[in-house]
Parts: sequence; C-alpha cells; structure tokens
Amino acid sequence: MIVALVLAAGGSTRMGRPKQLLPYGGGTLLEAALAPYLAAPSVDRVIVVVGCRAGEVAAAVPQGDRVDIVRNPRWALGMASSIRCGVRAVAPDAGAILLGLGDQPRVTTAAVERVVAAWRAGRPRPPIVIPMCAGRRGHPVLFDRALRAELTGLRGDRGARAVVERHAAGLVLAKVRCPGILQDVDTPAEYDALRERAS
Repeated sequence: MIVALVLAAGGSTRMGRPKQLLPYGGGTLLEAALAPYLAAPSVDRVIVVVGCRAGEVAAAVPQGDRVDIVRNPRWALGMASSIRCGVRAVAPDAGAILLGLGDQPRVTTAAVERVVAAWRAGRPRPPIVIPMCAGRRGHPVLFDRALRAELTGLRGDRGARAVVERHAAGLVLAKVRCPGILQDVDTPAEYDALRERAS
C-alpha cells in the first residue's frame, strides 16, 4: 500500500490569507495540489493534514473513499508536527509514504507515478526516493516504511530534511519532466506568477 500524505496545515503568513483556499484552475489551490495523488493508480490512500482554519480547509478537500482528513491542533509548532500527525494516521501495513505539499498545484500524476516506480524497482527498495527536475530536487518525497519511526520523531520546522540527510547514501533520485515539483506558492507574487503560467 502506498499512502500520499499531503501537508495543508500552515498559517500562510507570507501570503496573508489561507493559500490553500486561493482560486486556481476552476477550484482551489489545494484541490489542484491533491489532484495528481487522487489520479495516480499507484496511490492507495490520500491523507490531508489540516491545521490553521481547519474547518475551511477541510471543506476544500475532495471527498472520497480513498481520502482521509487529519487535524493537527499543534500546527503552529511547525511542519514536523504535521508530518508526525499525518504519519500516525497511516495504516501500519503501508509500504511507503509519499510526502507532498498542499501548495504545489503543478505536480503531475506522471511525476508521482515515476517516484513510486523508482521505489518499487529498487532491489532492495531504497529508503527514500526524491523527484528531480532540471538538476533540482522537489516533492513529493517517498519514504519507505522502515523510516516511519524517524518521521514520527521529527521536531521543528525543517520538515523531513533531517531524515533525508541521515539516509543520503541510500536515496534514489527519480528524474521527472515536471517543473511543478519545484514550485510551491508562499507569497502573493508567487501566486500571481502561478496564475500567469496557467493562463
């Protein structure tokens, strides 16, 4: 089982309003960010972690049998708290966790599938797979089930970077043709640029 864990709990302080709810592509930014995981045949479940203005953000999450919403009451402590909260909701038999971001609306289903395929092709399976485009690493990052305890032990606002650094020798880079893995939306200027590219 592959579980996509999408983080959408932040306070959007640099945006000045909840970026998850910004209009994009006929829906919201969050809906667009979730779409590639929901469309990916290899993803069995999608867990969305909400926090700031949880009720409003949760209402923007598409409903479905494969989708779960997890509320992180301690979202203000940083990204690590949302990762811990989400990982605890992942089924024990999940083989891997795809860690995605709720403010990356241009990630493609093909990129998601490429990351999962790179993990499945490994002999032995790698602890981490990171997509790479134009020589740069992006999201979603896949973590093998063996790293689950390390993910639930994270602290602070560095996300899962510490886990990636500890396993740098064994990680696999999956080349994708998807600039969207590099592009998140934090500021009004980035949002305006995103809409210009979309048009």
